[in-house]
Amino acid sequence: MSAHSIEVLGNTFTHKDTLKSTFKLWWRGESWKGKYRVGSVLLPRLISYCSKNRLKLLVDGKRVGEAEVESETDYAEDYEKDTVKHNAKGTGGEPLTTHTLATVITPQGYEKINVKPLSDDAPEGDYHELLSSETPYSEMRAEQKHLLPMISEKLEAGYKNIIVECPTGSGKSALSYWLPLVFDTNCYISTPLKGLQKQYITDHPFMASAMGKANYECALEDSELSELDLQGCNASNAPCRVIEDYDCSHALKTEDLEGIINGEQFTTPCGYYSAYAEGLKNRWFIGNTTYLTAMKLFGKPTLPTRPLLIVDEAHTVPETIEKFCGFALSKKRVARLIYGKNYTPNQMGLALEEYPFPSVESMKVTTTPETRRSDCIKILLFLRAIAKEVETRLKHRKYKPDEMGDAKAFIQHTTLMMKELQVNWEGWVYQFDDDELKNQLKVEPLSVADYAEDCFLSLGKQRIFMSGTIVSDKIFMSELGLNPDDTVFLRVTESTFPVSKRPFAIKRNGGLMIWNKESQGIQFSDLKKTADVVAEIASHYPHHKGLILPYTDGIESAVVDILSDNHPEIAARLVQHTKNPQEREDVLEDFKGDDGNGILISTYANQGYDNKDIKFVIICKLPFLSLGDTKVQLKMKKSEKWYQTKTVQTIMQQYGRAMRSKDDWGHVYLVDAHFPHWYQTRNIAPLMPKYIKEALK
Repeated sequence: MSAHSIEVLGNTFTHKDTLKSTFKLWWRGESWKGKYRVGSVLLPRLISYCSKNRLKLLVDGKRVGEAEVESETDYAEDYEKDTVKHNAKGTGGEPLTTHTLATVITPQGYEKINVKPLSDDAPEGDYHELLSSETPYSEMRAEQKHLLPMISEKLEAGYKNIIVECPTGSGKSALSYWLPLVFDTNCYISTPLKGLQKQYITDHPFMASAMGKANYECALEDSELSELDLQGCNASNAPCRVIEDYDCSHALKTEDLEGIINGEQFTTPCGYYSAYAEGLKNRWFIGNTTYLTAMKLFGKPTLPTRPLLIVDEAHTVPETIEKFCGFALSKKRVARLIYGKNYTPNQMGLALEEYPFPSVESMKVTTTPETRRSDCIKILLFLRAIAKEVETRLKHRKYKPDEMGDAKAFIQHTTLMMKELQVNWEGWVYQFDDDELKNQLKVEPLSVADYAEDCFLSLGKQRIFMSGTIVSDKIFMSELGLNPDDTVFLRVTESTFPVSKRPFAIKRNGGLMIWNKESQGIQFSDLKKTADVVAEIASHYPHHKGLILPYTDGIESAVVDILSDNHPEIAARLVQHTKNPQEREDVLEDFKGDDGNGILISTYANQGYDNKDIKFVIICKLPFLSLGDTKVQLKMKKSEKWYQTKTVQTIMQQYGRAMRSKDDWGHVYLVDAHFPHWYQTRNIAPLMPKYIKEALK
């Protein structure tokens, strides 16, 4: 026998999408039927699925399993009783009891599914109860109509990791809202930026959000803080944070966790612990990736595992964990850690004399294993010496309130990093910003594949990774150490946004934005060409807001100066921000609310910045990672596709800043003259999604 005859009967109504898309069966009047070749991996999975869901399965006419058959009438009655209910106006609903979505992991191999074609008239399946004028969403976009049932099926099937790639503006945040409702469970929602975290709360005010302690004031009275010589501190350098074994009456303790999760009341004047407790009670707990990682590793109390972890802008996670696990230590920071932030030039000299930077050179691709091991030992001894001094100063409370957060963070990060550096020195990269001056030493892991699970991913028993720019599923899985046997990749290959409203124009008269050895940078003539084209483009949109993405601070500074000298009418429209996080967020928020024709120029807004009023985006330079970075060189040596993928990811993110819905419009321009050569010779075209290729002009 070369093939098995398959038939599925019973209450198949809620399983129709799974039986059709996953198990390749067809409805034949009274049952689902099909044929499997002998040895097909689908058969054991179908047996498990039918047994779990009480469906009758016949293989070659013989009963397999012991499932009871129910009538469609019985099912209809159950459906009325079990339909998902939720508080539409959203107070977080009643507290939920954490439970797994899939009792057993049943997948037996990696799946990659292209989700197409897309159409607005796709069925909404059984999810109509999620839509009403009283909820945040009254209708589903075409992408959502296809993805929601497919993601639900894969969660039910037991997949641990579900990777979802769909174009920017497809409505991924709505999926984050719906999925916990479909399964009546709770989740973490992770975002890479605080701005995106705030946007979630703006759009869904019934969700709960928590950030790092520096975002909250200490709840203690001034008199209490004065006694401890901690006036003017925030929650990050409050007594509970910087004084060993300090018992704050306002703090949330580990023994409180279970009660809060099960609905017990917990009130506190502490802004941070109040936000934390509200998150524990809420179906949707939103945090930025850095915060959630820190809480997973160092939280007191730590965050409990939830059934679902939903990761927005998931392509950023490897880099975030890399930065979190590694660290950068400058000479200024050494002086600050030893003598406080108000150190004198003389004290800085003393600090560097007592704790000199290790006598090593920046690691290169050609550095021998023997040298790397020896250098790592020197770095370890250097860090241990400083850490010992910092711990002593913390113990004797020699830091001011606004210095303690940095000191504690240094101890946490270096302790974590030194353990790994000692046993796995081959997996780390060390570099100075300047080998002659050695002002800053940076130590980072080459890969976070071995750390991602413990540092972040274990927050959810099942994880949904959502992004508009995964590009390569294999590279993404490799970077995070995901097991292919537990993973499915759902990719939306087309955009429902009309291509005529989202053109991507390549301006060949821009400058050649590449490094020039003679000038040790981009030539001024090329920078001027680029600035002139920027001005030309902006002049066509006198009444609309725009966004300029320079990619580097140096390009931003040069473009602003040239525009000021040669195109003052365009320069007058420019909006800039500093590197200060709070000032930057204020500028971005003010720009979003402004009704004028301003043009934001920002290296920060490559991704995650949503402003529906932006009608044109200008990309000044192809976003190549620096080949002067040893870590980049080593990763590229291992996989050139990794380097190409990172470049395409950034371009896709930049392109997605312009148009946010099918009724919107936005024009994108790339003014780097290097693009045609790069596109044709670097094997990039195959990585570009169809919806961008069709927009290229």
